[in-house]
Amino acid sequence: FTKEDETYHPMPDHTLVWGNYWKSILINEMYFPADSIKTVGQIRTDVIPKLKGNNKRNFFSEQSNYNHTLVFASQLQPDLVLKRQSAEDVFKAVSKLESTLLVVKMHPRENEMDYYVNIANSLGFSNYIVEKEMDLYKVIAACDGLITCYSTVGGEAVYFDKPLVILDHLKLDYCGYYQEGVAKRAINAMELEQILEEMIANKFVIDTDNYEAFKRNYAYKIDGKVSNRCLDFIKSFE
Repeated sequence: FTKEDETYHPMPDHTLVWGNYWKSILINEMYFPADSIKTVGQIRTDVIPKLKGNNKRNFFSEQSNYNHTLVFASQLQPDLVLKRQSAEDVFKAVSKLESTLLVVKMHPRENEMDYYVNIANSLGFSNYIVEKEMDLYKVIAACDGLITCYSTVGGEAVYFDKPLVILDHLKLDYCGYYQEGVAKRAINAMELEQILEEMIANKFVIDTDNYEAFKRNYAYKIDGKVSNRCLDFIKSFE
């Protein structure tokens, strides 16, 4: 029933979901019949296998001067002190790394590129670019690892099998990346630098079992066939 008109809206006969986590939510918390739900994956991930197969470092024009590329996925943090601290810590950490470019991938709802430019200038940090328009998946595909605080982009880095580190000053692990074993955690610039050094030295070992479990829970399969599964299911009723 809706509060507005007290009209009964029947439960759908069939629901397609991204992964096992979402299926569990619908069954256990929304009381959907288990046999009405089919797990198919996220359609947007269909491009990932192709992008992973064409992972070219020269995607960034500035890359020619660097051997490594790291991405910082920023976000709309309500705590402006922590937002600035996060940017400062990332810039400080990356500034200590040799031959490494940082790509600040702005959240779509962030508009002030000068915010990051001004912070970088105040720290004397120069080996970076700030991007908003580049396709997110192409950026992830071309990087050596990703840094974020609690952006959903972290999960998408896992879909690409990229090393992930969260900068988590308060140890809150909002998205559960650390708890689920798909991210390492740093609480300050010093810890972040140590983890990033492992990344660019290829000593950052991801837990493949945890990565695969994460994919099953939130995206089912990253195989480029989600659209086909959706279409096949729909056509089965013709």
